[in-house]
Amino acid sequence: KSDPASVPPLERCAAILATLRKRKDADWFAEPVPADTPGYLEMIKSPMDYGTISAALEAGSYADAEAFAADVRLVASNATAYSPELDNDCNKAA
Repeated sequence: KSDPASVPPLERCAAILATLRKRKDADWFAEPVPADTPGYLEMIKSPMDYGTISAALEAGSYADAEAFAADVRLVASNATAYSPELDNDCNKAA
């Protein structure tokens, strides 16, 4: 087995994203939130989703793993900001 530290950081990011996308509750974050979702775009100023992250990884748009991680965290923080109720399924998934 190869040493994980020898894998380039952005390849590790792709593996992390693949793992996140396999979660049973990942559908919440697979694609952008529909533009007609009431109040979403007024509340969430920087929408983010796994599909957008994947496209950015494939395009080489991330300067480093930290930029990737920031977008992954943004997915979760957007979900909990828009759906703050702890019993909300989207909040639980985040």
